Amino acid sequence: MDQHLKGFLLLIGLNLLLAIVCAFQKKQSLQFASSMFIAWALINSLVYHWIVHHQFKTYLVSDFYEEHLNNVFEWNLGLDLIYLAVSLLMLTFSRKAKKEIQKAAWQGLAYGMAFNGLYLLVLDLKFYFEF
Repeated sequence: MDQHLKGFLLLIGLNLLLAIVCAFQKKQSLQFASSMFIAWALINSLVYHWIVHHQFKTYLVSDFYEEHLNNVFEWNLGLDLIYLAVSLLMLTFSRKAKKEIQKAAWQGLAYGMAFNGLYLLVLDLKFYFEF
């Protein structure tokens, strides 16, 4: 579990780094992606805090720790696939948008969601098969 938390911290750091890099790009879709990366960094920070300070301590002493982790990773894998599906849906919306600013917004949000979905999918698959 400790490695999973380190991977999660890396994701938070990457979100913040990508937010800064994308914020200074000329392409509007990347500027919108910057806001999505900031949002994901905040969401992932809250999840990390909850895991470390509440959930993890409870199940660390439990007899059902491994079973619980498998359930968590199964749910997470489903969420990761939903993130990827929603990002594809956002790209579809971007193609149908009439104004350039709307296209850029949908694309930027899709980029941020796809990055997080892919990263979390790889991370969760790795740890699902380890437990």
